Amino acid sequence: MNSQLQEYWFRPNAGYVLKGDALNAPGWLREMQCHPALVIADPPYGGITGEEWDTENIPDWLTLLRLLTPFNCPVYWWGGIGKPGHRPLLEFLSLLELETEWRARDWITWRKKRAYGKSHDYLFVREECLLLTVGGVAPSTFHIPLSDERRGYAGYNAKYPAKSEFKRITNVWDDTELLRGKVHPTQKAPAVVRRPIEVHTNPGELVLDLFAGSGETSLQAHSLGRHFIAVEREEQYCSMIAGRLEEQVESEVSV
Repeated sequence: MNSQLQEYWFRPNAGYVLKGDALNAPGWLREMQCHPALVIADPPYGGITGEEWDTENIPDWLTLLRLLTPFNCPVYWWGGIGKPGHRPLLEFLSLLELETEWRARDWITWRKKRAYGKSHDYLFVREECLLLTVGGVAPSTFHIPLSDERRGYAGYNAKYPAKSEFKRITNVWDDTELLRGKVHPTQKAPAVVRRPIEVHTNPGELVLDLFAGSGETSLQAHSLGRHFIAVEREEQYCSMIAGRLEEQVESEVSV
């Protein structure tokens, strides 16, 4: 193979952990004749946090999306709103829609429970996620997500009755973040990576986990009966993801 991705962990009927740059993932997929049903990407946020993991690489973001275009599957792309004079996610979205076939089908805001405050600002509780599709068309698979909250009424009117007694999930997510037990500085809460997998894929389909970090997306995919490919460039996190997956697989076998 000349994809420059190293196979770090593999289990038949489960998935791969690959060490290397996310830019090489589309080539690897073509070589292996794999077609993802969903891509989840949690890249560096464009230098808005001041932390070591957060680098500015918007041109790489655009290149990666161009390479993913032939797979024509939904992409969930995480980011932050940035700061005055520095809005990399907005710049990325503008360039993406001007220069590629990708469009933002939706804009999801994750409203967290823990807030950060400054004396002259509102409390800050948000993180952003773009739902991207080629041409902005509706994803081919969309299992309507429902909350645990009962609707309490039959629907808007008799002509448009409610299809469920439970309320639908909106594009403002209220799931709490992971406050303890993090194994990676940017680890997402299980609920926010599990939801797209449940919504856009069916059992046995493939989820591509780019910028894998903690591997949470791949763990959730496996627990839902999906195959996964996790791509991570840092050796220590590849090893950690492999260990977490091995524990999950062994626990399933022992049950």
